[in-house]
Amino acid sequence: MHALATYLGVVIDHPSTPSDATPDNSNDVWMQEYGPEFSDGIRPIFTSKKARRYDSFWNWARQDVLELYYDIMSQRVTKIDLSMSSHCLRLMNRVTPALIDMLHRIVWCAGRSNSPAHTLALKRGTALVKMCEIGLHAQPVYQFTGQLCAPQLRINGSEAEYFEVGRVGESTVHDFVRAVCCTNGVCAAVDASGNSLDIVLQKLGLLTTETHDKQQRELPPMVHLKSRRADPVSWTYDAQDSAVFTDVLRDMCDNGLTLGNRCALVTGCGRGSIGAEVLKGLLAGGSRVVATTSSYSASTARYFQDMYQTHGARGSQLVL
Repeated sequence: MHALATYLGVVIDHPSTPSDATPDNSNDVWMQEYGPEFSDGIRPIFTSKKARRYDSFWNWARQDVLELYYDIMSQRVTKIDLSMSSHCLRLMNRVTPALIDMLHRIVWCAGRSNSPAHTLALKRGTALVKMCEIGLHAQPVYQFTGQLCAPQLRINGSEAEYFEVGRVGESTVHDFVRAVCCTNGVCAAVDASGNSLDIVLQKLGLLTTETHDKQQRELPPMVHLKSRRADPVSWTYDAQDSAVFTDVLRDMCDNGLTLGNRCALVTGCGRGSIGAEVLKGLLAGGSRVVATTSSYSASTARYFQDMYQTHGARGSQLVL
């Protein structure tokens, strides 16, 4: 990119200034106070010439269909699993009338043979056409289809190793929401005998003289909300607001979360960060997102292009 800019005589590192512009000497006092090093350090680095815009969801949808079809025909995919379900959900979020015509053509080709690969392609293609015809008249939705993981920490001598493992007994998002919204979640995490429960409840703001009897306490779920409705001074567990929050989580599990016609600004979304995962969900829900990065390179642009290629839904846009 720099070689092309040099050939065209365009400066992309700094905003261009007219050659006959007269220098502004009004900041001499400021420069004497702070010095040129400070001035260079706070110089703006954002320019419109470095911006990248990704919005061709329709193109990547066609590529997804062809990849899925040839994976089935080459028997790299022989059964319907979580990966294929996630693939089909992305296609529903990206569907266009032209894509449905393409799917009809693929289903017609798959029906010309009785081989196992053709049979699976016909079965899955027919179901996918029905799903996409429904999705064509609905807003894109974000639904988590990955593996549910839990944090683990292993101490090896003087070194601590962090890694993630699959959550035991929670194979779906419904299982996860049910676990974190269970009212005995705190009880399961601490020893109910002795004073350990009292310490936890005191930190949660639930231990009062009126409710000292453990049998009468209303223990909060693992994920809950607090308010000052009962006490204007301290934050305490709010069962009413927590119930509304739980209903919202369960509705997201059943119907997904649509972000169509929404705009978002995401900062700090580098590779492997929490912001990057948030960005994926925003794009899958159909949001238009502006993402900022301090690393300007071809590999960075390729990383965000691949992200949009995988998660960008109908109507979504990513401006880097």
